[in-house]
Amino acid sequence: MSALHELQKYKDKIPSLKVLGTFSDQKDFEIFKSLELIKKTKLRIESVPIQYFDLKLEYESEHPFMFVLLPDGSASHVFIPMKEDVERTRRYLAIIQEKYFSQK
Repeated sequence: MSALHELQKYKDKIPSLKVLGTFSDQKDFEIFKSLELIKKTKLRIESVPIQYFDLKLEYESEHPFMFVLLPDGSASHVFIPMKEDVERTRRYLAIIQEKYFSQK
């Protein structure tokens, strides 16, 4: 299971959920969106410029990561999913959903 599969499970629970990616050009972005795996998730996917959020992780890592974008524009709860530990990704998403998107 990929992190995208886990994100897909939360797309209705977290209405503002988006997948952001940086791509060399528009063609690469279109190819990514056309992949069967991506189309099946039905996630909102957008391309952003490299270093769009000015996070240190954007400069230093080639791994995908997740975070919560707060109203003031800062990032919180930065998380790097690992293919080998899907349960950890599930826990992270459950915590984020409960903390920010549960109706209490």
